[in-house]
Amino acid sequence: MNHLLVVSLGPIQDFISAARKAQDLWFGSWLLSDLARAAAGAIDSVSGVTLVFPESLFANDADGAPPSVANKIVAVVQGEADVVKRTALSGRAAMQTRLEKHAARSFETAKSSRAFMSVEAWKQIRDLMEYFWVSVSYEEPDYAKALVKAEHGIAALKNTKRWSAVGWGSEAPKSSIDGLRESIFQEWLYNPEREDDRERLHLKRSERLCGVGYLKRRGAEPPSDADAAEADRNRPVFHSASHVAAATLRMRSLDDSAVRAAKEAYVRSLQALGVEFSRIEVRPRETHGFGTPRVSAEVSFPDWCGGHSDAPLRAQRLAGDGARGATSAALNDVDNVILFPARLAEIVEDETGRRPDSAQLEPARKRLGDLHRALDVSEDSLPIYYAMLHADGDSMGAYLEAIGRGDGGLARHKAVSKNLVKFANEATRIVVRHGGSPVYTGGDDVLAFAPLPTALACADALRIAFARMVVDGLPDVDAQKPTLSVGVAIAHHLTNLSEVRAQAKAAEALAKKQPNKNALALIVERRSGPRIELVGAWEVSSGDSLHARLDKFAGLLHQKHISRKTAHDVREALVPLQGPNGQASAEVVKSIVRGVLRQKTRGTLDEATRNDLVARLANYASPEGTPKDSPAQNLSRFGDELDVAWQLCKAYRMARGLREPTDAAAQESGR
Repeated sequence: MNHLLVVSLGPIQDFISAARKAQDLWFGSWLLSDLARAAAGAIDSVSGVTLVFPESLFANDADGAPPSVANKIVAVVQGEADVVKRTALSGRAAMQTRLEKHAARSFETAKSSRAFMSVEAWKQIRDLMEYFWVSVSYEEPDYAKALVKAEHGIAALKNTKRWSAVGWGSEAPKSSIDGLRESIFQEWLYNPEREDDRERLHLKRSERLCGVGYLKRRGAEPPSDADAAEADRNRPVFHSASHVAAATLRMRSLDDSAVRAAKEAYVRSLQALGVEFSRIEVRPRETHGFGTPRVSAEVSFPDWCGGHSDAPLRAQRLAGDGARGATSAALNDVDNVILFPARLAEIVEDETGRRPDSAQLEPARKRLGDLHRALDVSEDSLPIYYAMLHADGDSMGAYLEAIGRGDGGLARHKAVSKNLVKFANEATRIVVRHGGSPVYTGGDDVLAFAPLPTALACADALRIAFARMVVDGLPDVDAQKPTLSVGVAIAHHLTNLSEVRAQAKAAEALAKKQPNKNALALIVERRSGPRIELVGAWEVSSGDSLHARLDKFAGLLHQKHISRKTAHDVREALVPLQGPNGQASAEVVKSIVRGVLRQKTRGTLDEATRNDLVARLANYASPEGTPKDSPAQNLSRFGDELDVAWQLCKAYRMARGLREPTDAAAQESGR
C-alpha cells in the first residue's frame, strides 16, 4: 500500500528573524536547512521510500553544491502503517541528533566556564524544534487528493498543538536578541573584572544570550567531522550588513597598491587593540552551500553609467584567486565593517569583550582616515544603505495541486521538485554574481543581502531564472503557472536585522497583493524621512516597469536633467486642477508639464527626452491616466520614485567611479 508522508519542521520565521548580527541571521537559516536535510536523509534511507520534495539530497549541478532543503518534506512510503510511523520517527530522531551535534560544537568553548549554565542551555536546545508529520494511504491516481488531505492534517496539528510550561524558566535576564528565553550565563560574568572571561566567550558586556542565541552566534557550517576546536578555527565569517552596504567601494578601479598599504596599516592598528584578523576575514575558505561559488558572468548596470560590468564578480572573489586591478584585490579578504568609524568601538568590543575609550581608538581612527583617502571617499560619503531581498514563488500551491491530479501526478511533482533544486543552486550564484550574500536559497524561496547598485538587477535575474528553470517546459493545466515576486528592503546598515528582515517580508507581501502577483516591491526606511513603498508588475505592456523607470530616473537625475523637486514643481503647477471641479484633458496637463520642464531644466533636455518625460508625467498627473487615484496622489508616487532613484543614482555613481557632472557638462550631454 502507498502512504503519502508529509513532514513539517519549525519554528521558521521567528527563529530566522531573531538576529542582531548577520552571522545570527545566516546560521539560523542554514541550520534549519541542515536539520531538514538530516530528517529527509533519514527518511530517504528507509527501504521503499521515494522522496518527492526535495527530489534529491545530492548535488545536481556542475559546482557540486548540495541543494538547500525547505522545511517541508514529502515522501511516498510503501508498506504498512507501522513502517510509515518508523520512517517518520527516524526523521525526527535524525533532526534532533543533528541539532545536538551543532549545539555541542557551539558550546565547546563555553562548557569549561563556571558561568555557563549547561543544564538550562541544553533544555532550551532540545525544546527548540517542532516536528509535525501526517500520513495518508492512497491508491493511484489519487495522489493529489492524498496530498491535499495530508496538508490539511498538518495545518490541523499546528492549530491544535498543546503547549506546556518550559523546563528552563528562571529569574535570569532574557535574551537581548529576542527576549524569548533566559540567558545561559551567570550574571557575575558581566562584572567589569570578568572582561577576559567574556572575551574568550565572545560576549559583549551588555549582551545576554540564551542557548539558541549562543548556538546561532557561535555556530558554523562544519568543514568535516573534525573536532570542535578545529571547526571553530575554520568557521566561515558571514558578511555583515555594513560589508554589503560598502561593497560599491570594491567595484571601482583605483590605485590598488595604495589601498593595500593603507588597509594593512589599519588592520595592524586593529590587531594592536586585540582584534583577531581571522574574525573579520571574508569567508576564509570556500564551502558547499553557503560558500562563494565560482561564477563567470557579467552584471548589468543602467546604460547611462556604462552598462555591463564584471566588477561585482571581483567584489566577491577570495584572496589570491587572480583578481587584479580593482580595490577588491586589496580589500577582498576583510569585512567592510572596518571601513565605518562609527563601528570601531563595537568591532573591538565584539572581539575582545572590552569597550575601548576614545584615546585607545585614536591610532586606528588615523589609519582608517588614510584608508578612506586611498579609497577616494570621506567618512560622510561612505555608502550606508544596502538591500535585503526576499523572493517567493507565486501560486505554487495551486499549480502543484493541479499538475498532481490524474495519472503521472507523482512524476510531475518530482520534475517540479528537481527544477526547484536547480533554481536554488542558480539563485545562490546569481546573488554572489551581483556582489551579494545569500542567506537562504531553497525551493522557490530566496533570502539574500545585496549591494544597493546591483539589488534591482539581482532581483530581475532571479525572476528570469525562475521562469526559465522552474516554469518552462511544465505542462499547461487549469491553473496559473508560477511566477516569482520579489520584495526588496532598502535599509541603513546599522538598522536592527530583525527589523530589516520584517521589512523585506512586508515588501514581498506587498508584491503578492498585486492583481496577478509577479511583481517587484520596494520598501525604503531611511534614518530621516518617511517610509517609502513602491510596487509594480515585472512585465507591463508598455515596457515601462518599475525597475526600468527607477533606472531611467536615476540617469536623468545624474545628468541634472531633472531634480528631486520635479514632482513638487509639477504638483504646484497643477494646483488649479486639484479642486472638486478641477478637470482637464490630457493635452492641457501635458502643456502645463512641458512648461514646467522648460523652466526648471534650463534647456538641458533634448526634445526626445523632454517629450518622453512629458508623456510620463502627464500619465501620472492626469485623472485619465489612473482613474482611481487623484493627480496629487499619483504625483506623490512619482516623488517617491524620484527619491528612490536618487538613492540608486548615488550608488551607481560610486560603484562606477562617476563624478557628479557640472552644469556645463549636463547641458552638453543634453544637446
